[in-house]
Amino acid sequence: MSSLSGIKCWGEPLPPQEFLRKYGLPQIVRVFEGNRVQGPARVDLDRPLLLYKAYICQQVHARSIDRDKNGGITSVGPPLILPDTYPGKYHFLFTLEKPQTLTSFK
Repeated sequence: MSSLSGIKCWGEPLPPQEFLRKYGLPQIVRVFEGNRVQGPARVDLDRPLLLYKAYICQQVHARSIDRDKNGGITSVGPPLILPDTYPGKYHFLFTLEKPQTLTSFK
């Protein structure tokens, strides 16, 4: 059984959406080292990957919040981006009817 590790890359590295527009699926790729992010521990990003399925994912942007000293709502901590595939569930608390009560959401 021969290894795929010796396959040389060709062409310029592209962002995912641009890559899919240009080449379609399925494709065998290598993750570009110049802007690599940490993947799950069990995934070896040094090995070639088979891209075989794409889907559009809706995202929800969120912030942890708390009350400020004036009774408004202020963000606490970094912003979160939750994909629609997030396995957790939400409990409804209340609807924010007055956007002007939001402070420090930069």
